[in-house]
Amino acid sequence: MRLLITFLYVFMVVKLSLATDTLDSDIKNVDIDVFVDLTSHLAQITSTIKLTNEGIHSPQAFHFALDPYISSKLSFIGAKEVEDDTDIAVLNVEGTTIDNEHKDAKFYRINFSKPLKPRATITIVVETVYSDSMSPLPKQVQQDDNQLVKYTANLYHYTPYHTTSAVVTIKVASKNVESYSQIRPVNVNEDTITYGPFNDLSPYKKQKFSLHFENNSPFLTTWRLDRWIEVSHWGNIAVEEKLHIQHTGAILKGSFSRYEYQKNPYGGSPSAIRSFRTVLPASATDVYYRDEIGNISTSHLQELQESVEVEIRPRFPLFGGWQTRYTIGYNLPSYEYLYQLGSQYALKMRFMDHVYDNQFVDEIVLSIVLPEGSQDIKFDPPYPVDSESTSLHYTYLDTIGRPLLTITKRNLVENHIEDFTISYSFNSIMLLQEPLLLFTAFFLVFVVVIISVRLDFSIVEDQDALAKMQLKAVREDYCYLFEKKLSLSKKIITNIDKFRANKDRQAFKSVKNQLETDRKHINNKIAVIEKENKFPPDIASKMAELSQKDNLLKQNLEQTVSLFDRPAKISNIQSQEDKLTREREELTNQMRMLLSVL
Repeated sequence: MRLLITFLYVFMVVKLSLATDTLDSDIKNVDIDVFVDLTSHLAQITSTIKLTNEGIHSPQAFHFALDPYISSKLSFIGAKEVEDDTDIAVLNVEGTTIDNEHKDAKFYRINFSKPLKPRATITIVVETVYSDSMSPLPKQVQQDDNQLVKYTANLYHYTPYHTTSAVVTIKVASKNVESYSQIRPVNVNEDTITYGPFNDLSPYKKQKFSLHFENNSPFLTTWRLDRWIEVSHWGNIAVEEKLHIQHTGAILKGSFSRYEYQKNPYGGSPSAIRSFRTVLPASATDVYYRDEIGNISTSHLQELQESVEVEIRPRFPLFGGWQTRYTIGYNLPSYEYLYQLGSQYALKMRFMDHVYDNQFVDEIVLSIVLPEGSQDIKFDPPYPVDSESTSLHYTYLDTIGRPLLTITKRNLVENHIEDFTISYSFNSIMLLQEPLLLFTAFFLVFVVVIISVRLDFSIVEDQDALAKMQLKAVREDYCYLFEKKLSLSKKIITNIDKFRANKDRQAFKSVKNQLETDRKHINNKIAVIEKENKFPPDIASKMAELSQKDNLLKQNLEQTVSLFDRPAKISNIQSQEDKLTREREELTNQMRMLLSVL
């Protein structure tokens, strides 16, 4: 038997207290109508209590006692005041003890919205949910058998006050009722059993009763739910849930027959769980559903106006004792859940999602990851939690770590689907941290690459590579000198053109002598290169051919100069000039081709 922690909440925060009270004997139960819903694996009890104050004082609260047979299995309790089937106010519920009253009983003080005046009456509706209150009987069933369960509790409403009249109505999951306690008056109408009315009941009236009936509803228990929420100020909230779910009904007796199951997949195996429905927020996107093997493609997603429904279909049907583990995740737009006022932020989200109908979660671990640099963090839960801790979570591009809040709570049902609020302060300049880190990282990579390609990190000097580099440098110098010689050739032709224009023979000869001197200096440098270096045969042959062409070009230039230095007939000069020009252009092109391959 699991020891469960009592949680108090209905539509508002319910406070847990260890106060000690004194019972007000002037309060009487005029009428009690108890409705017990056993159509699922949870016992959901709604007690409508009409109270009256027969004293002269105005009490501010009354006391509610739990059923002594199932009190340890309470998962939820809440109360509200009603009038003519209309909710008037949600009432505060606090755990307490009563002096000199049944030390083994569990009491709760329910505070009125306003003091109950003398002779006044009030109607209070108390809702309680009990988990693990129905046990399979028999404990093992065949694959095609129906599941039978037994429910045992106190027949009368357990109360510290005198009760004038009480009626108990029990709705079961099927009209197939094997047995029930024969306590008169009792009326059975298909799937509904009514006990009472009972009149003039004394305080703490006890009468054990039991029901044995067919209940093929999903007996699903979520042993652990790890809910991970990661907040980003770039516009997204990532949610991921890891669940460990087990069928806690009657255990499958014998081996599983896939053949028998496939013969009648819908009508056979009535206690097997084939699928269940998970409800996500309407703005959920990028929904995924997978397990340890990988993605589960048998699921079905339906987008509705107010929610997103996911049909969770495990890889195999769940029989009694069988279990499954899976992961479901999705993204949410942050503008719907994250509120900002200056540097102050508040995140308001569900403490847990609707996993399946009539859900029971034995333990939930809620982890909330806030942006790096968040400070002054305050967590406001919708109800008391078991533990709360703060640590750091590191992910991509983090430096000091992101604040991680871990909250643990046990024993939750569907009534606990409420919003929590977490507030914190955040400097918006921190949003630039990750882009700057990326920019700096890429910049440093480029700098390292630039430096590394320009440095020689070899330990032993490579003589062959060094010789090739030196030879390449010499060839570049050699080609550069020949380019200068070709440039001098153009200057000689330019000097001739100037002489033809101005007939200044002295200036012509001065420039001519200077150009010849420059050519000799270049020839001397070329001769030194050819003498001091040994070139490969293919390079040497091209250099020899280049020198030959250079000598022919020199002769061409000398003939052109002499043509104007000792002028002959005009017609003869023009024809010779044209011939020399063609030869000179052809030699120049050939030399440039040779230089391009050196």
